[in-house]
Amino acid sequence: MSSYAKYECLTVEVADKVATVTLNRPQARNAINQKLIRELRTIWDDLADDHAVNAVCSPAPGISSASAATSRRCPSDPAATCSKRARCTIP
Repeated sequence: MSSYAKYECLTVEVADKVATVTLNRPQARNAINQKLIRELRTIWDDLADDHAVNAVCSPAPGISSASAATSRRCPSDPAATCSKRARCTIP
């Protein structure tokens, strides 16, 4: 079993052969930075080498993030949907 304590921007928990990888930058609303990108690139190799892990789950932590893709109806075609990047705001 690997130690995942080295990750600062990710929380990794392993139970019943399932690894749960969660973004852990609440002070920045889980905004992506270079350190998080490096950790996301590394975690998959570490999980692949961990024989105690057969599956990976990555839930969305809370409702806040720096940006998100939203889906809305296109004004020109009500049957179609458009993707648009939008800032999330917390009421």
